[in-house]
Amino acid sequence: MAALSTMEIRNLMVWNLHRHYYKNRPMYVRFGRVVAATFRSMVQKATQNSSANTIVPEDKIAESLKLWLERDSRWNGYLANKKHMTGHVAYVMTDTMARFIASEAYGDITS
Repeated sequence: MAALSTMEIRNLMVWNLHRHYYKNRPMYVRFGRVVAATFRSMVQKATQNSSANTIVPEDKIAESLKLWLERDSRWNGYLANKKHMTGHVAYVMTDTMARFIASEAYGDITS
């Protein structure tokens, strides 16, 4: 997965999403761990391999986080409070936030 660009990180900061993430980091890490455990379980069942060392790719975590954020009422409510954020910008920022969470918290999520 490509690292976030400087512009994407600045956009997170402009919309205060960067601060929001650090304020709510434990919640995002917990959900990321659920995603990683589910992914490991699916891979182990598909391959009949019970190894606990199944590597969860960062992009799979980011994809799952994006799907969760798109449907999460708290996240959508938070974005709705940002009066100047249009639907397209909210979609892009949701994708950026999911990738940011996956890259920043990957070590904690997969531990």
